[in-house]
Amino acid sequence: MKQIKLDYLENLIRKYSKELTDLSVRIKKKYYEMRKSGFGATFSDFEGEILYCLIRDRKPKIIYEISPNFGFSSLYITSALSKNGKGKVFSFEIEKFKNNIPTQNIIEKNLL
Repeated sequence: MKQIKLDYLENLIRKYSKELTDLSVRIKKKYYEMRKSGFGATFSDFEGEILYCLIRDRKPKIIYEISPNFGFSSLYITSALSKNGKGKVFSFEIEKFKNNIPTQNIIEKNLL
């Protein structure tokens, strides 16, 4: 596997900075909705932005997401795939319920 260097990431952030600015406003609103419903994020904005940029740049056809928890990382993944106009994400979560609500329902509700 080819090593990802810092300058590559810096260039990606610059390349997609406008998209990230627009996306961050939408994600912040969704994050506050999640918090009001009693769900949080264990995934940071910085990680999400890097993930978004890598997906936009590499344009994967399939992404496997392991343990999306409440779907915060899924926001970045699905937003990037949508912007690319192609690709699918398959998410796998061990816990069937979170706060007595089906996990799948929580994640689907938290997507943009």
